[in-house]
Amino acid sequence: MQNRYKLLVSDIDGTLADGNGVISAADLKTLQDIHQAGIMLSLCTGRAAKGCLKVLEKLPSEGFHIFFDGALVCNSDQSEVIYAQPIEKDLLAEICKLTRLRGLTLELFSKTHFFVECESPLAKVHSELMNFEYNLADFQTLCEQEAIIMGCLVIPAAAVVSDVNAVHQTCLCC
Repeated sequence: MQNRYKLLVSDIDGTLADGNGVISAADLKTLQDIHQAGIMLSLCTGRAAKGCLKVLEKLPSEGFHIFFDGALVCNSDQSEVIYAQPIEKDLLAEICKLTRLRGLTLELFSKTHFFVECESPLAKVHSELMNFEYNLADFQTLCEQEAIIMGCLVIPAAAVVSDVNAVHQTCLCC
């Protein structure tokens, strides 16, 4: 009997991987079985593509995946992008201006890079959580030169961030 399913789409956090980003042996075996049945597997996540590399390396099939809550669709190594929706430059300039005035920690993401405007404990903790190293950049210049796909406001859950689990983020994809 021919398989009527062609594609399985899965989130990562809490669905495919546990809170530490680990895919269980049973789930890896199931992914292999799905692949051998001729079913493609695609990730669909709010994460940046580069922050998913450890998970992508474990997937048995090569296909296209959805990142940044749908703002980027590309293959695993990002060499082929089939959809990208950067944030409009005027809107991005206003977001940067407002976050500076409010003293908030803003992170910006292009297709392949993660940027912060200045060193901060929040950005460091978030970088470690995502397994994605940030680059320091002047946001005014950056926003004029780089297509920014997502921005995140990183806000501490408590007055002192001493734990990776104490960081909350609010992401902006337009």
